Amino acid sequence: MGWFSRGKKLEDRTMEILGRHIDQDFTVYPLGEGAASADEVRALGAGFGVAFPDPVVAHLSGRFPGAILLASEQVWPRPQPLDVAPFWQFLYGVHSFTPLATSEDWMRLDLVARDFQAESGHCAVPVLKRIGDANLMCVDANGNLLDYDREEGSLTPIGLDFWDLLDREVRELVERRNRLVQEGAV
Repeated sequence: MGWFSRGKKLEDRTMEILGRHIDQDFTVYPLGEGAASADEVRALGAGFGVAFPDPVVAHLSGRFPGAILLASEQVWPRPQPLDVAPFWQFLYGVHSFTPLATSEDWMRLDLVARDFQAESGHCAVPVLKRIGDANLMCVDANGNLLDYDREEGSLTPIGLDFWDLLDREVRELVERRNRLVQEGAV
């Protein structure tokens, strides 16, 4: 199910997707300063035995070389140690990882990929994560997107391309914020 094309201009749809869903209660931060070329992103994936599909390459070599989307703390206060609440209330953001070596270690695709493969034993690389969730969304050697369940140690096909996955995750984040506000949890 991989989506690849050499020589074709890649379209970064990150801002289109964010603009469709988010409002003033959310902030988008790029993960690092600088840019990565499509070839650098593909080479990074190949170095870990995976083939990033074109939408992932477009995102990581586009306007944001990886991004973090957070609900504002005024609308969604951050969980504190020993807080008890439904699991979804801890999922206040979503982020991709970055190919840039100038970023913090927890954001760097190369370091996250190395650690993921060593810990899980899977030939896959994380590309997207819900903040507060131990599970990850990964790409495998064939360019497929997979859910990684950390508790089970298993990978399950997602059945979406990266743009549809990003759209789903941003939409669900906004829905969680709406539910939080509606239930008066803040």
